[in-house]
Amino acid sequence: MSDWQTKLLAILHADTDDLGELAKIAGTDPRTFYRGANFRDADLTKQNLLNYDLSDSQIERAEITDGVRAILDLKQELSRSHSPPAEIARLKVELAFALTDEGRRTDNAALFHESIVLGEAAMSNYTAHEAPHPRSVIMGLTSDNYEELAWRAPKKARSVLFDKAIEVQRQSVDLIRTELFQPTWAKMQLRLAKKLLNAATTAYTRSSTLMTETIGVCLEALTIYTPIEFPRERADTQHVMAQALLGLGERRKSSSGRQQLIEATVACNNALSTLDRTTSPFEWAGVMQTRAEASHTLSQRTLGKDADHHRQMALDSIDDALKIFARERELMQRTQATKLRDVILAHT
Repeated sequence: MSDWQTKLLAILHADTDDLGELAKIAGTDPRTFYRGANFRDADLTKQNLLNYDLSDSQIERAEITDGVRAILDLKQELSRSHSPPAEIARLKVELAFALTDEGRRTDNAALFHESIVLGEAAMSNYTAHEAPHPRSVIMGLTSDNYEELAWRAPKKARSVLFDKAIEVQRQSVDLIRTELFQPTWAKMQLRLAKKLLNAATTAYTRSSTLMTETIGVCLEALTIYTPIEFPRERADTQHVMAQALLGLGERRKSSSGRQQLIEATVACNNALSTLDRTTSPFEWAGVMQTRAEASHTLSQRTLGKDADHHRQMALDSIDDALKIFARERELMQRTQATKLRDVILAHT
């Protein structure tokens, strides 16, 4: 039996349908093995097609996910495009967004790296002076990619990636002129605030500094996010600020820490005043959980009737949050909220 027949039999009897593993069994490089392959009518929905060079392959009638098909179509369009540089840049940006979405869906860090490279290549067509808005959008996406990589990196490597995400997001905010792009500027500010908060709450060495900056950024965004025009965005910003105030209050045992805990509950109440429990149940429950944490910590630093008031507020808030998490089948949030409720009851 010839070598190719032996490999063919090995492929046919392989206990896997993974294209990468099958290529290795054939003794070839999986990245290039499927060039020109015929995938007509094949079910490829569970395959990691973006790992392979599929140039000249027949995949038009194959069954693949919408996200992967969009990426493959864009890559094919780019490879054949003779369009002006501006159109090529637009295609690169569109592809970068698609790669990031697919990276999140499949938890594939390589796609975030690829999206960063494409975004940086596209930015050469968008100068800060002539096209600040699209350049800012691309930088915001790049920042998101660095943050996604930070969450997936070992703990020791996270700080560098979070630093990069924050740096690029700051640059994105600075590109937008507030008077011309107020909603976009506020949106970029809120995204910066969330990145600062995430960095501060992941065993980061400069957590207090980052949380203080988070509060300042949120206050700037709130100058644009008015209760009438942007109720949900305002509530989201108030909640981020509440979480930063809670983090600072928990770390500082002095009277200033207690004041920040009080301000955290006020920020939560402000967020709840513009949130609709019916149309935004998950967001509403998240704010209630933060208020429960702040009220519980306050009850531990207060005496007499005030302590009882904060303790009851904490218990009522977490009970209301749990009702929503149970109804919405949010297992992780329900587990966290249940643990917090147990802690509150243990100190009752």
